[in-house]
This record gives sequence, structure tokens and C-alpha cells, in this order.
Amino acid sequence: MPGNSPSFASLHGGDLCAHAGSGARRAFGELVRRHGSAVRHLLRGMGAQAAEAHDVAQDALLAAFERITEFRGEGTFAGWVKGIAARQYLRR
Repeated sequence: MPGNSPSFASLHGGDLCAHAGSGARRAFGELVRRHGSAVRHLLRGMGAQAAEAHDVAQDALLAAFERITEFRGEGTFAGWVKGIAARQYLRR
């Protein structure tokens, strides 16, 4: 890790979202690392088989990455991305 890069693993969710919104892909990667399994778990609870839960979670995380600047911090990032995933699953 370069000397002036922030250690994203030590940041809180709101700070990670702010960094990701500024274009820090590694910050978004840390959000995915933290919340990806919870998104898949939600989808499994909604009835998705493992492979489908993985695919929908990937799609939802990609959508969240593309729309991260829309995240206003009025709730948690986890809740926001789970909402995206749930809507995508229900549309299938």
C-alpha cells in the first residue's frame, strides 16, 4: 500500500462511502468485503438459490458502485445495498 493511501479496513462505513463516492475503488471494495455476504444471505432468505443469490448480489453491488454518489447516508450502506438487491431479485 502506498504511504499516503488511507487504510480503508479501519474506516467506518460512512467514511468508506465518502471515499468511494470520490472515486476510491478500494474503498468500495472494502464495502463489498464487509457487506457482500449479508446481501447474499438476504437473497437466500428471500428464496434465491445460492448461484442466483450470488448473481443478484453481484448485480446489486455493481449498481451500488455506479450510484454511490446517490447514497446520502440517511441509513446504513448495508441497508441501502440490500434494498437494491431485494428490488432486483423481485424484478426477476
